[in-house]
Amino acid sequence: MLRFVQDNNNDIKIITHNFLENGHSMMEVDSMLAAIERETRYIDTFTTNDWKTIFVSSRRKNPYKAKKSDLLELCKKLVIPREFHPWYTNLQTSDALRDSAPEPVAEDTD
Repeated sequence: MLRFVQDNNNDIKIITHNFLENGHSMMEVDSMLAAIERETRYIDTFTTNDWKTIFVSSRRKNPYKAKKSDLLELCKKLVIPREFHPWYTNLQTSDALRDSAPEPVAEDTD
């Protein structure tokens, strides 16, 4: 594949190919994805509420949390497809729950 890129794109001068060492590239998101995938083995998913059940049940000790404002921001950036925007916009929230996630320090740039 690298040879294909090299042959077909004269603008590329250097190709850096990194090989990750097994066990040395662990990121928090890896464990999150693994926990969610593990839970999908036991729960059938047909609706968005099924996914909510999976997210909640995938980690019982320290459950994953998401702020509605984060989800709406993903809608605004079109990371979440438009067809799902009404569902996220109409999510119920509770003022009784403390917001446990701190605000981001810096904006993500593309």
